[in-house]
Amino acid sequence: PKKRRSTVRKALAADLSVRITVAAETVEGQQKEFVRTYSQTMTANKAKPFYFFDPQFFSTIFATGTTDLYLFEVLDPRYSEPIASALFYTDSQLRVHYFLSGVLPEAKNLGATDLVLYRAAQYFAGKGCTELDLGGAAHLGGQGLAVFKRAWSSGERQFYVTKMLCDPVVYQLLRIGTSEPESPMFLLRDVEGFTRTRCGAK
Repeated sequence: PKKRRSTVRKALAADLSVRITVAAETVEGQQKEFVRTYSQTMTANKAKPFYFFDPQFFSTIFATGTTDLYLFEVLDPRYSEPIASALFYTDSQLRVHYFLSGVLPEAKNLGATDLVLYRAAQYFAGKGCTELDLGGAAHLGGQGLAVFKRAWSSGERQFYVTKMLCDPVVYQLLRIGTSEPESPMFLLRDVEGFTRTRCGAK
């Protein structure tokens, strides 16, 4: 999209660059910076508890050893640590999924997040991927994240978060057996849809 290309050029003119690392090869410092940036972003956005994860969650995803999860970090020569970062994972159908991301408040106007998506589209296109799913938004017709994702999207379709129960009986047993049956873990939610774009940004 024209406006997004303009934002990417702005980021490049500011000497921003993107470091790409297979998640299994990241070092502890990278992992901690990602968690810090993501958590700060969720706090600044006043996100619901559903979008916050405990340290064990992040430790697990980085420790799985998979080569299908990638960490993208935006580097700015004026800062000692990444100013934005995102996790992407690929599936067996050569699709790429925009997983979790964060950006420092001072970097929001630098086009750092746009640069991440631009580089991701280029990088994964080089690996033969043809579709980049940008993930969901609580209200695609709304503002903020929804507007940003629509600007990069060539389409949308319905999807659900923790909506399908593979074994309803076991689910209810787990829910009854917990001391916190109303925990976000047991709340079925859905969102309006998700956006997707094509890999291979020009």
